[in-house]
Amino acid sequence: MGLDQRFSSDLFAGIELTGRRLDVPDLQRGDIGWKESTAHAYLYAAMPAGRISVMPGWALASSLEYELESIERPQVLSGPEGIIDVKTHHLPIGLRLFRGSWAWKVSTTYVKQTGHFSASVGADTFTKSTSGWITDVSAEYQLPRRTGTVSAGVRNLSDERLDLFQSDPFAPRDALGRFFYVRCRVIF
Repeated sequence: MGLDQRFSSDLFAGIELTGRRLDVPDLQRGDIGWKESTAHAYLYAAMPAGRISVMPGWALASSLEYELESIERPQVLSGPEGIIDVKTHHLPIGLRLFRGSWAWKVSTTYVKQTGHFSASVGADTFTKSTSGWITDVSAEYQLPRRTGTVSAGVRNLSDERLDLFQSDPFAPRDALGRFFYVRCRVIF
C-alpha cells in the first residue's frame, strides 16, 4: 500500500507499506510461517536551474528517506542465514546537482541493524547489532538523444565496516567496503 503527495511543484512526499507471510514447506513439519515487512517514507525537494543563486545554471534535487525492513522466522526453520528476527533501519539523505547532460550525486545513509540469529535448530540464539554511516558519491553523463548513461562513483567512500545481513547477497543494498565502479547503460 502506498500514498504519494505533491505539496507544490517542487516538494513531494510519500509512504509505502508492504508485508507478506510466507508458508515455507518443510517435509517433516509441514508449512512453516515466515513474516517479512517493509515501511518506506520519503520527502523529495527540487530546485530548478536558476533558483540556486550560488550556482547559476544548476538544478538541485534533495531527498530524505526512512526505511524499516523486518524479517521474522521460527527457529525450527530459520533459513540458511539463521535468522530468528532482524530489523534494519536506513536513513538516506541525498543531494543531486544537474547541469545539461551532467549529474553529480552525494548521499549518506545511517544504517542500524539488530537481530537474533541461531546456528541451528535447538542451538542457543545470539544477538547481533551494527550501525554506522555509509557515504556514496557519483558522477553521471547522459548520452546524446537519451540513448543511455555513463557513470562512475564510489560506494562506501569512508570504507565503513559494518557486519550487515543483506537480504539479497548477490545485489547488496549497502557496500560493505569501499567499492569503485564505472557503469554504462544503453537504452534501445
